[in-house]
Amino acid sequence: MAVRRSDLGALARATTISSTSAPLTTSTSVIRQNATPQPASSGDDGNGVSAGASIVITCYTERRWRSLLKAIDSARAQTYPSAVIVVVDHNDALLHRLRAEIPGDVLVVPNEFEVGVSGSRNTGAFKAGTDYVAFLDDDASASPSWIERLISAMGFGQAIGAGAEIIAQWDDQPTWFPDEFGWVVGVTSHSNHTKTTAVRNVWANGMLVKAAHFEGVGGFRTGFGKLGTTSEPEDTELCLRMTRASRAGAEWLFVPEVELYHEIPAERQTVGYFAQRCWDEGVGKAALLRTGTPAALALSEESTYARTLLVKAFWRYVGSAVLGRGGQVGKAAALLLGFWVTVGGFAFGRLRLFRFSHTKLEHNS
Repeated sequence: MAVRRSDLGALARATTISSTSAPLTTSTSVIRQNATPQPASSGDDGNGVSAGASIVITCYTERRWRSLLKAIDSARAQTYPSAVIVVVDHNDALLHRLRAEIPGDVLVVPNEFEVGVSGSRNTGAFKAGTDYVAFLDDDASASPSWIERLISAMGFGQAIGAGAEIIAQWDDQPTWFPDEFGWVVGVTSHSNHTKTTAVRNVWANGMLVKAAHFEGVGGFRTGFGKLGTTSEPEDTELCLRMTRASRAGAEWLFVPEVELYHEIPAERQTVGYFAQRCWDEGVGKAALLRTGTPAALALSEESTYARTLLVKAFWRYVGSAVLGRGGQVGKAAALLLGFWVTVGGFAFGRLRLFRFSHTKLEHNS
């Protein structure tokens, strides 16, 4: 089905889901409604772009079916008029199931680019005809005022995008897990921001952007991002590229008062996963330099994080252990493990990049 940009703008204005809408997670089968959005009748700027927001949810596996339904429910329940677009990453079975079982006010489309989350997000964002585009992972859910409050925060200054606080929903949080490594499981518990703050970048999960700025830089860098065991920081790269392409003073906002909830399954609560994720992060940060991002920008917040937050946390855990508080030795040990494994991954990634560049230079000569 071909969808005009103005169609989604109309859908965003017309689809304010009431609190009486049946949540998808309480039904095993939902009859699909008329899936054709109505043409825009008001609020269109004449170029197919309409006031409102579009929420892009990306997915790739049926193993997260119930989590995906919760994500869709939370997107449909936003207090700010928002169209919902679900993008399926090269999984025909999941695509057909979604089109058969979810309401027609949700647009379901396949990833039109190469496999990976970057292409999936771009597919949804480029179909949106709204002023704002937001992104939500298939294992996360948002508070009802997520979009409304981020847009409100962006009304001051020269913000081009904003991000929310991401809170872990653990099956059973390990006693050894240090909060400062919340990024390992995709949550922002390591942040020391308590109020809206201008930051270098926000995370893609829960991100809200001004569509014009996003489209102006071509969206997320395809071929760069998270796929399988590869974990490249596509959100950091996007934020830095959008900032450089925007007017002086453009900024990103972290809004801790706005909350998202990220599910942490049992398989992500092991020491093995913790170490692997730290390694992948280090390798991914090295890959970020391959995109032409200056090292001073690519590593600025990470350097501050290591020198201040991690050092203070380590000695706090050691001090608590001396006082006999349980679990503190494990947290101190995990903190050291995570730091050095991440550094090792970064060194490995830099070496691999050097070898690739050297080999390419020899080949060209």
